[in-house]
Amino acid sequence: MKPYNISIDDYHKTVKLFHEESDRAAAILAGSYMENYLAKFLKNHMVNDKKSSAWFDRDGPFSTFNQRIIVAYAFKLIPKNTKHDLIYISKIRNHFAHHPFEASFDKPPVIDWINNFIIYNKLDIEKSNDSSREKYLLTISMCVYLLNNNMTKRPDSDT
Repeated sequence: MKPYNISIDDYHKTVKLFHEESDRAAAILAGSYMENYLAKFLKNHMVNDKKSSAWFDRDGPFSTFNQRIIVAYAFKLIPKNTKHDLIYISKIRNHFAHHPFEASFDKPPVIDWINNFIIYNKLDIEKSNDSSREKYLLTISMCVYLLNNNMTKRPDSDT
């Protein structure tokens, strides 16, 4: 999927929308946002020309969420914990997309994947009342924040 040109401000605008959606819509939309933000992150680390942009086209080597995760980790652009959580975000998004009648944040396999999030589990916040849906959305928020923070530290960044 060719990525949309999105920004951190777009994420802030859409968070409220994610919370207003059904579980299925929130899982798919937030996961897709994360996929697009990862593409923006990778593009930020590449030469800005048409040939490198084509890598994100439908048949390009960075066309899928999982390919983007693998590349970001392989080139040491994201740490292992972020890679781990992004893989689970991708699984959850795909599960909701392909199992519309069975998918739930509170049933296996989704709840098991959410309980495996590393970034969320390391947060130093009160978590006892967080639903699985909130854990998913918060983990995506943290991943977007971490990627954005990495891009803004780069001297040649366009963000």
